[in-house]
Order: sequence, then structure tokens, then C-alpha cells
Amino acid sequence: MKRKSVIAAAVVVVLVGGGTATALSLPSDSGPASARSAPADVDRAVAKAASAVPGTVTGVDLEDDGREWDVDVFGQDGKWHDVTLDPSGAKVRNDRVDTGNDDRDDRAPKGAAVTVEKAVAAALKAAPGQVTEADLERGHWEIEVRGKDGRHTDVTVDAKTGKAAVLPQGQDDDRATGGDAGADSDDD
Repeated sequence: MKRKSVIAAAVVVVLVGGGTATALSLPSDSGPASARSAPADVDRAVAKAASAVPGTVTGVDLEDDGREWDVDVFGQDGKWHDVTLDPSGAKVRNDRVDTGNDDRDDRAPKGAAVTVEKAVAAALKAAPGQVTEADLERGHWEIEVRGKDGRHTDVTVDAKTGKAAVLPQGQDDDRATGGDAGADSDDD
């Protein structure tokens, strides 16, 4: 009888302990084993992509699911590179040369005096939050900022002057710059 009690107790310990160990080993959004342990950081993603592929960053996008950064780099080799990084922006997952024909020639860094880093800083001054996307489009940066309330704000930054303007809610991303569509930054 004592032997059956010991075996039963051992089974309970294994089941409870095993379940606890399994629960502890599963990734969570707050645990250090999680891919989300470091916050998404556009500056880190841009710097890491630029160190992996020397050139000019013309676009950066935190994918909707938040699992990776996609960074477009116009390389010093004259080729377009798609660099994929982990969500924290600290580790390059993939770097491939893009040979397809697309609209990237419109985003080639011709005459863009304002870098993505400066454009992001101007956008965050105009609309505080976290940048989830920035693209150089026809002489201006289109930047999406997610505020603490979860809402997205679109900001356009002139690629020559660095002036930022917050766009009205619902305005299409293919917009023209200029005018008094929002607040200007103080980065003159």
C-alpha cells in the first residue's frame, strides 16, 4: 500500500511539475525568451541595415504583425537591397538584392538632403509615438507613427527642408507635400 502511495505521489509531481515546466518554457510577450523582449526600434533597424549594406536607407517598415522590419537600401553598389531584421531591429535575418522592376526609382535618394533618421526625428516631434513605417517618395518622407493610444498618424517630412506636417486622418498615403496640412517641426 505504501508503494502505491509513493508511485501515485510521484505521478502527481511529474504531471504538475511537467506542466509547470512546459508552461514556463512557452514564449510569452513578457518573457526574455520572446522575440518581443526588446521593443521595436526604427533607429536600431535603420542603423543595423545600413551597417549590413552600405548605402542609403529609403524605406523601413515594421510588418503589421510586428515580427520583422523590412528595410529598403539603395546600396553603394547601385542596387536595391531588401534587408529583413528581427522585431527589435538588432539582428539581420536576410539581405537580398532586388532585381524586379518597381517604383523604387521614384525613391532613389536623388537630392534628398534629409536622411531617414532626421525625418523620423522630425515626425516624432510633430506626432509623438513609435514609428512603424517610413518611405522616401517623390521628394518627401511618408512616415506612420503609432501613438500611445494605438492610433496611427501620418506625417510627411520634406526631404530637402526637414519640415514635418501631420496629415488629416484618413488622407490617402499618395499625397502631395506642401501647404499647411499640419504642424511644422522646429528642425529648420
